[in-house]
Amino acid sequence: MNNENGDFHLPKGSLYTPFPVPAYQVLGRAKQYNAQKVLLALVSYMGKSNNAVFPSYTTIAKAAGLGRNSISEGLKVLHEYGFIKSVKYPNGIQARIKYFIQFACWDTGRMNEVAQPYKRIVAKCFACRKSLSSGEFASSPLGKVHWGCGGFVYSKKSEKKRRDY
Repeated sequence: MNNENGDFHLPKGSLYTPFPVPAYQVLGRAKQYNAQKVLLALVSYMGKSNNAVFPSYTTIAKAAGLGRNSISEGLKVLHEYGFIKSVKYPNGIQARIKYFIQFACWDTGRMNEVAQPYKRIVAKCFACRKSLSSGEFASSPLGKVHWGCGGFVYSKKSEKKRRDY
């Protein structure tokens, strides 16, 4: 949310967090706890203006409380789940790695097929019949609307209540 000056501004009552709650939950459900810690360490070095970070393994180790093998394992899982991409670039004698934290960390609709089974399904779209997690629809004056197709959404809780009658 930018104003005319290009500054980042949130309206009163808004909540901003760079913490990728959906990705963190998916990794927890998949029991990928080292990947959770590595993701948290990477996000803690993220700036306000972009999603690229380039901490060393030593820096990640200090932030995550993990050893090099566990960090490597966690990074592999994050790549596999589509939560990060990395690029090697020259930095003097040694090459460094730049990690790009993907929007799938915050938007469950962008998660890949590896992460999809671990999403928590809370609603369903009337129009496209797709099962939805909380980040894939929003409230409108007319009711809940699916971001993907614009169809109306009903919660899984209300579906269970209808079956009970």
